[in-house]
Amino acid sequence: MKSKKTILSASQLTTAELCIRKWWFERVAKLPQMRGDQFGFGTVLHAVIERYLRFEPMYPENWDVVDEETGERLSASDSALIAALVEKGIDSGVIERRPGSVVEQEFRIEIDSETELMGYIDHEDYDLVEDHKTTKSERYMKSARALTEDIQMMVYGKKKVEEHRRRGTPPPPIIGLVHNQFLKNAERPLVRKTRGERTPHQIDTFWTETILPLISKIQAAKKVANPFDLPEPPPAACNKFGGCPFVSICSHGEAVDVYHKRVTSMIASRDKKTNQMSVQDFLNKRRAAGAAAALPAAAQPSINPPKAAEPAQPPAAAPAPAPTDVPPWYNKNCVICVQPGRVIPPGFNQNGEPCKSCCLRSGKASTDYTRVTLNDGSIVWLETKTEEEVYRQAPKTVAAAAPKQAITQPEPEPAVEEPEDDEVVFDAEAEAAAEAEAAQVLEEVEQQAPAPAPAEPPKRPRGRPRKVIEQAPAAPAAVQAPAPAPAKEAVVEAPKPAKQGLLILVGCSSNLPIPDRHVISCEQWLASNEGYYGSSAFERRDMLRARILKNPEVFQEQLANVVLTVASRDPDIDHLVSTLASLPGTVVISAPR
Repeated sequence: MKSKKTILSASQLTTAELCIRKWWFERVAKLPQMRGDQFGFGTVLHAVIERYLRFEPMYPENWDVVDEETGERLSASDSALIAALVEKGIDSGVIERRPGSVVEQEFRIEIDSETELMGYIDHEDYDLVEDHKTTKSERYMKSARALTEDIQMMVYGKKKVEEHRRRGTPPPPIIGLVHNQFLKNAERPLVRKTRGERTPHQIDTFWTETILPLISKIQAAKKVANPFDLPEPPPAACNKFGGCPFVSICSHGEAVDVYHKRVTSMIASRDKKTNQMSVQDFLNKRRAAGAAAALPAAAQPSINPPKAAEPAQPPAAAPAPAPTDVPPWYNKNCVICVQPGRVIPPGFNQNGEPCKSCCLRSGKASTDYTRVTLNDGSIVWLETKTEEEVYRQAPKTVAAAAPKQAITQPEPEPAVEEPEDDEVVFDAEAEAAAEAEAAQVLEEVEQQAPAPAPAEPPKRPRGRPRKVIEQAPAAPAAVQAPAPAPAKEAVVEAPKPAKQGLLILVGCSSNLPIPDRHVISCEQWLASNEGYYGSSAFERRDMLRARILKNPEVFQEQLANVVLTVASRDPDIDHLVSTLASLPGTVVISAPR
C-alpha cells in the first residue's frame, strides 16, 4: 500500500526553526489556537489585490466576508482601510500589473519519496517573486537584507530557479525577492515595497545549509511520541510574535488535555450565535438532571404516603415570585463573570459551571439551589434542602394533616431540641457582639483618661523613669490599665480579612483554598474576559492595561480578598501581573517557575 506523503510548507519550516516543540504541538498533536482578527483582514486584502491583478472586479458582492460559513464580515473601518491601502498601493506602483506575470500559483517541490514542500506565490514574474504582507507596526516590516535570509522567500526563490532548470533554460543571474508591505493603521496607512536579491548559487547554498536540515529535523520530530523528548526552546522563542500559545504546556502549568479544553471553550465563545445556543443547551441539560433528582426530594417531607400529594404541590408554586435565569448566588460586582457583551448567563463561567467569585461575594453556595424549567418555559431556582432540614420540617407539615401519627413519631423531640441549639448559637453571637462593643467603649474611655499622660514623657529626664513612678504612684495604674491591649487589637483586627488586597502568587500551580480568600488562576481570569483573545497580542494587552489603569479603584475593590496564581510563563499573564501589581494594596510573591 502506497504511504501518504508528508506535505510541508514554508511556514512550517519557519516554526520548526524557531521551536520544534511548537511545530509538534501544531502538526502532530493538532492543538487548537486562538486566531486574531488580523488573519481575516489579511485574507480579504489578498483577495482584493488578486482580483485587481487578474483584471477582475475588485469589490464584488460580499467581498468583505471573512467566513463564508458563518457570514462574518469585516468591520466598516477595516473594509474602508483595505480600500485605502489598495488604492494607495496601485497609485504608488507597489501593486502593478505586468504582462506574462502569474498570480497566486501553487507549486510543489519533491524532497524525497515521502515528503513534499508546497506553497503559493502571490505574484511572480520571470525573475521575480512577490508576497503581500500586512502588519500593525512599521517596526515589523522586513528590510532587504532580512528578505535574503527569510525562509519563505528563499523557498520561493528555489522554486523559481528549479522552474527554469526543468525547462532546460539557465535561471536568471539575479532573483528578486519582494515584500509588498501594508501597514494596518487607519490614521497613517502606509504601503511599502522592499526588494532583496540573491543569485541562484546563493539560493542553492541556503537550500542545502538551512532548508534541508530543517526538513530532516521535522521528519525526526514527527516520529516522537512525547513532546518533552524534543529539545527545549530558547527563551527568546517563547515571547516571539506576541508569545507562544503553548508556553503553559512547556512550563508544566497545564496538561495537554486541559489546554485543549480551555482553548476550545474560548474559540467557541467567539461565535456568539452558536455560543448562545450551546451554553443554554449545556445549562439546561446540566440542571435538568439535577432538577429530576431534586423534585422527588421536595416531596419527601410528607411522612404519610396517602397525604403526600397535597403538600407536594405548594413547593412548585413557591419559586413563582422570581422566574429568572439569573442564579441566586449571582453578584453584580463580580469581576470574573461580569463583562460587556457577555453571552453566557451571569453567575456562570466559560465552562458553564457556577462562578466561585459570585458565590464568595454573595455568601451563597451554588449547591444549595436547583434549576428547574417549568412547562411554560420559565426558569425557577429551588432551594435544595438537606435530609436533616427535611426531617426537621416533616413534623410541622404532617402535624395538621395527621396529628395522631405526628404524636407517635419520635421526630418532634429533635425538632424541638434543634431550634433550642440554634437559639444558643445566636445568643452566643449576640453576647460576643456585646462584649466587643463594651470593649470598644472601654477603649474610648481609656483613651480619654490618659490624655494628659503623653505630655509628661518629654519632661522626664531620659533614663530615669523610676523617679517619676515613685512621685506619682497613681500614674502607673492608669498606664498599666491598658494591659489587655492585645485583646483589644484582636477585636479590631477581626474584620480586616474582608478588606485584604489582591495577592498574586507567581510560580504557584496549586489552587487549594485559602481562608477568607478566593483563589483563581490567571489563565482562568483571562479566559473569563469575553473577547480578550479575539484581537492581536499587542492590542489586547494594551486594552487590558488601559481598562485597569483607567479605573484602579474599581478593580481594587473587585479584586479584594482574591488570590491570583501564576503557574506558567506566558506573555499575556506576565503583562497582567505587571499591570495589577500597580494597584494599591497588591502583594506579589514570586518563586522560580
